[in-house]
Amino acid sequence: MSATEQILIQAFARIDKMALGVAAGLVGALLVCLCTIVVLVKGAEAVRPILALLEQFFIGYTVSWKGSIVGASYGFVAGFALGWTTAFLRNLFMAVYLYSVKLKASLT
Repeated sequence: MSATEQILIQAFARIDKMALGVAAGLVGALLVCLCTIVVLVKGAEAVRPILALLEQFFIGYTVSWKGSIVGASYGFVAGFALGWTTAFLRNLFMAVYLYSVKLKASLT
C-alpha cells in the first residue's frame, strides 16, 4: 500500500460514535460542574443569573453544590448526544460522498 493510499484511508476513516459521545459528554459535564463551583466559591454575583438560566433546561438544576452534580449529569447527557450525533452524521455524509465518487468513477 502506497503512502498516498494510507493517507486517504486515514482521512476518510470512520469516527467512533461512542468514543466521541463519551468525550463530549465528559467535557460537557466538567464544564457545567466547574462553572457552577467557580460561581459558588468566588461568589461571582454578576454571573450567577446567567448560569441560573440553565434551570430552564435542566430540571432540578440550581446554582448550588447539589446543583453542580445535577448539572454535571445533564451536561454529560447533552454532550454525549451532541458528540454521538456529530460522529453519526459525519460518518453518514462521508459514506454518501465516497459512494457518489465511486459511482462517478465507475460510470466514466
